Amino acid sequence: MQRRSQVLAATLVALALAGGCTTEKKVFEEYSKAGTQSEQARSGTDAEGFYVSALERARASLGKVEQSDALYNLGAFYRREARFPEAERAMTESLALARESGRFDDLAIGRRQLELARDLAALNRWHEGAPALRTLTPLVARYPADEAADIRLLAEVYRERLATLGIDSRGLPE
Repeated sequence: MQRRSQVLAATLVALALAGGCTTEKKVFEEYSKAGTQSEQARSGTDAEGFYVSALERARASLGKVEQSDALYNLGAFYRREARFPEAERAMTESLALARESGRFDDLAIGRRQLELARDLAALNRWHEGAPALRTLTPLVARYPADEAADIRLLAEVYRERLATLGIDSRGLPE
């Protein structure tokens, strides 16, 4: 399967270059798009290969914004695949790069914090995830309804779990 992903990635780059897609940013975008399409087609191995290729491209020749985006996509993929330690590492790095770049708005930073809170919950590290979720409290109303509902639902789960652990759950989104 690894070989198949490598062949697909090489083919994608060749097609991008042949189609006039000569900038590193365009190749990065094509890898990211191919990752999403592969994931939608339920080809997890291919999706991971494309997401990793996008990250490698971003690290080699692009900036913190692209690196953060690539790590966000890879981390969200790992979470959906129940690979939570990998998801947590990718999302932690994505969040740090997003903050360092200074080019992400509050909602984009918040999406990374939400993903991180999900990962930490899955790893049974509730006390670590709660601060990330608390930062979303003033932002909830600014998200689209479906995302706001996801935040509130996760906060509810956090409140219940923190209560059983005897940890203060004040400040979580309502």
